[in-house]
Amino acid sequence: MENLQVETANAVEPEMFCLGLKALGECLYNPLDPPIYFSLGALISSGALFFVLIQIVGPIHRFRFAVNISASQKILGVFLIVVAILGVFLATIVPLLSGAGAYPVLGYPVFWETLSAFLFVFLICYTVRIVFKPVKFTSGNAVKYLNATISFLAKADGKALEKLAEEIYPSIKNVVNEATNYDYFKALQAKEDGKTYEVSKATKAAITVLDVWSDKMFCKSIVCQFPQSAVEILGCLSKKLHHRAGYSLCSEIIQQSFENQNSILNREDSYSGLGFFKQFKIQCFGDWEFVNSSYRPLDQLSFYDSDLKEWQIRQYCECFEIAFKSYVESKGWSYFPYSLKQASDNIFRMAMTQITKIEHIPKDELYGSQNQKILTVICEGVGKSINHVVEGPDYPVDAYDEDSYDFLKDYSVFGTVAHGLYELCEAFSFSKGHNHFIRSQFLRVWHVVFGVQSSQMSKNQNEIGKRLLFHINKNVDENLDRKAKWGSPITKLLLSLDGLSNPPESDKRVYAEFYRSFLEILREKFPILYREDPKFAMSLLPESIEYDGHANKLVQKKFRGRSIELILNNN
Repeated sequence: MENLQVETANAVEPEMFCLGLKALGECLYNPLDPPIYFSLGALISSGALFFVLIQIVGPIHRFRFAVNISASQKILGVFLIVVAILGVFLATIVPLLSGAGAYPVLGYPVFWETLSAFLFVFLICYTVRIVFKPVKFTSGNAVKYLNATISFLAKADGKALEKLAEEIYPSIKNVVNEATNYDYFKALQAKEDGKTYEVSKATKAAITVLDVWSDKMFCKSIVCQFPQSAVEILGCLSKKLHHRAGYSLCSEIIQQSFENQNSILNREDSYSGLGFFKQFKIQCFGDWEFVNSSYRPLDQLSFYDSDLKEWQIRQYCECFEIAFKSYVESKGWSYFPYSLKQASDNIFRMAMTQITKIEHIPKDELYGSQNQKILTVICEGVGKSINHVVEGPDYPVDAYDEDSYDFLKDYSVFGTVAHGLYELCEAFSFSKGHNHFIRSQFLRVWHVVFGVQSSQMSKNQNEIGKRLLFHINKNVDENLDRKAKWGSPITKLLLSLDGLSNPPESDKRVYAEFYRSFLEILREKFPILYREDPKFAMSLLPESIEYDGHANKLVQKKFRGRSIELILNNN
C-alpha cells in the first residue's frame, strides 16, 4: 500500500525547472501559483518615490539633468519605464493565461518581476549619477548648456546662484576657448568682401553663455561666495586679449567686487588669510597687458555715484597702485597708457566729489569725517603709486623740450605720472575754504615728487617735476591773463602750499626755480588782474593771504601774529 502511494505522488507531481529550462536545474517555483515579489502596489510606491525625488532635488541638480540628458536618452528612459510597468502587469496576468503549463522564461512571472525591478533600479541609479555629477561645457552640449543656464538664472535665488557659481568653474576654460574661436576682424573683413563668415553653433552658444553669466546677481555670488571662478574667468580672458568675448562678464565681476564689501576684493585687504596672496587683485590688475587691453578693469567702478564709501575708494587706489606697478615693471611706455589716463580721471572725480562736499562741513567736524578719510586715502594711494617710479631705477626718457612738449605724445612713465598728478592738482585747486586742511592733504603727494627744501632730487623726480610744472605753468598763465581768466585755480593751490616765501637761491630743486619765477609773475600780473576783475582775482588767493589794495601788496597770515608780505609792481 505504501509503495502504491509513493508511486501515485510521483506520478502527479510534475518536474519543475527554473524558468522552464532544464539547463538551469530543478526549483520549487511554481509559475501557476507564484509568490509575489514585485506587485502593483510596489510599482506604485516606487513610482511615487521616484517622482518625489525629482521634485525635491535642488535647481543645480535639475541644471545638471538638463545638460547631461539628450533627447534620445529621454525617449529611451520613457520607453524603459513603460517596459517596467508592463512587466509588473504581465507578471500579474501570465499565470491566468498559462493554462496547464507555463512557457519557458516569458511564462514565468518572476522573470517579469525581476526585469521591472532591475529597470527601475537602473533608472534611479542612472538619474542619481547624472544629477550629482558636475557638468562641463563641451562643443557637443553647448546649446543645452546655454539653455539650461538661461533657465536656471531666470528662476534661481541667492543660494542656488552660489551653487551655480561653483558649478561653472570646470567649464570656464572651455567656454572662453570656444567663444574666442570667433574672430571679429575676420568676420568684419568677410563682410566687406561680401563673403559669409561661418560660426559654429557651439561658438555662438559659448559667446552667449559668457553674456548670460554677466547677470548682476550671479556675478555678486561669484565674487562673494566662490571667488575661484572669478579668478579663473579673469585668468582665461587675460590670455585672449585680442578678443572682446566676455567683456560684459569681466566688467560686471569687477563692478560687483567693488560694490560688495564681503567680496574677494575687500577680503584681500586684510593682513591675514586671503590678504597674504591678493590673488584676485594680482590676476585682475597685475598684468599690464590685460589692464591696458579692451577689457579695461580700472574703468569698471561707477565714479558718478556720490555715495562711494571709504573702503571702495581705498580698494580702487590699491588696485590703481598694483596696475601702475605692473605698468612700470613691464616698461610698457612704447604706447599711450589709456587705462592709466582713465584711472587718473576717475581719481580726479573722486577727489572732486569730496572737495565739493567739505565746503559745507564746519571746521570742527572736518577732521575725522568720512570726506577727510577718503581724501587721505586718495592722496596716500597716489603717493604710493608715484613712489614706484621715484624709487625705481633711472628710466629711459627722450630729451625734454618745454617749447615743443606735447603730453599726448609723451609715452614715458614720467609723462604719465605728471599728467595724472596734474589732474589731482586741478581737483584740489577748486576747494573753497579749509585751506590748511587741503594743504596738509595734498602735501602727501606733493613731497613725493618735489621733496622739501633740503632734498637731493633724483633724476626720476626731476623728470616728473619738469613735466608737471609744464602743465601748472600753463594753467597759471591762464589764471593771471586778464583776457583768458579761466581754467582751474592752480594759483590758489600753489599759494596754499608754499605761501609768499621766496625759496632761497641755494635751493636748486626744479620746483624752487619755478616758484621764484611764479612769485615774480604774480607780482607783475595780479594788480592788473585785480583792476580788471576784483572778484576773480580774489578767488585765486587762499584764506591765509589777503590783498592790501592801498599798499599794493599781498599779506600772508602766519601763526602767532606773524606775516609775510609780497610787494606788487605798480603798473
